Amino acid sequence: MNYREYRAQRQYEFNSLPIFFAFSNEQFDNGMKKLGIEDIKDVRAIGGGGYCHKDTIPKLVEFTNSDNIDELMKDPEFAEDAIYYEMGNHEYHINTYQGNWDVCSCFGNVEYNEWDDPAEYFKQLGWEQQTIDAYERARKRFLKAADENGWY
Repeated sequence: MNYREYRAQRQYEFNSLPIFFAFSNEQFDNGMKKLGIEDIKDVRAIGGGGYCHKDTIPKLVEFTNSDNIDELMKDPEFAEDAIYYEMGNHEYHINTYQGNWDVCSCFGNVEYNEWDDPAEYFKQLGWEQQTIDAYERARKRFLKAADENGWY
């Protein structure tokens, strides 16, 4: 599985969860109806405008805990593909102040440091040398593509 396939699978699994998003009273009422929730006391906010029935919370926790990105990032080919993808997603080539943080934070919780030192992020993520090497390969490949394609 490559990174795009992984993301598509995770998105499919997330979309299958019985949740709704609402940013108005009308959307909220429609979401409750869609999920068959009759009592507002049974609704739980999950952040980002998302809501679910209180009985769905264990499914959300299970979904979150089933993420195996840490294990997948140990595969150098997967890691390089994932890092390259996120460099593009976060415009790494023009993100001079926090490019490394933006990319590394896609793979776990990392605390930003003012020097945007990737070695600190790698340490926080617990990355092994093969993943660090994949980061460097992806970085070189991405910056070369940025130069060749005039992305600046």
